[in-house]
Amino acid sequence: MATGARLAALLIVLVQGLSCASSRPTKPGDALFAAGDFAAAATAYEELVSERPEVVREEPELAYRLALAHAVPGHPETDLDRSRQLLEPLLDDPATSARGTALVALIAEIENLQRDQRGLEVASAISSGQLHQCEAGLDGCEILLDDERRLRAELEAENLQLRERVAALEKVERDLAVRLRELAEELAAIKKIDLENSS
Repeated sequence: MATGARLAALLIVLVQGLSCASSRPTKPGDALFAAGDFAAAATAYEELVSERPEVVREEPELAYRLALAHAVPGHPETDLDRSRQLLEPLLDDPATSARGTALVALIAEIENLQRDQRGLEVASAISSGQLHQCEAGLDGCEILLDDERRLRAELEAENLQLRERVAALEKVERDLAVRLRELAEELAAIKKIDLENSS
């Protein structure tokens, strides 16, 4: 599974865990959020915010959920800038600043992972194309008898370098997977803090 897909799956599991730990749904977006329909949940919550903008400050849990709904990748309402905008009013309030700050940091990590994923995909596509070119070059060397040994040695060296690059890209992907697990632990800690503060 690609890193972006793993990231989306991880966030879905995490926010569903948060919804299970929260009280019964009281707003139209709550049931959608709990069901994992984050695009529809974001739309429902945004309608409420457009009617009552002050609800973001008055009900931090709604702001958290709406920010997370916008943060989950892979749906039409994904909007990390909007997530940050929703969390900003909560950062000045001691009662909500810890969780808000942690979620802002999580959103920054999501952006970094998505940027790394895009870079990885581009680099992987380039490497794959170059590898195919090398293999085609090796086949073509057979008709160039005079230069065959020299060309074969050059192409094999290039092929080795490309394989090393592919191995390095795979290491980056493994490192991203480790960071995703760390994010899961961080969000679990945030959830624990939230539950302790609400008790």
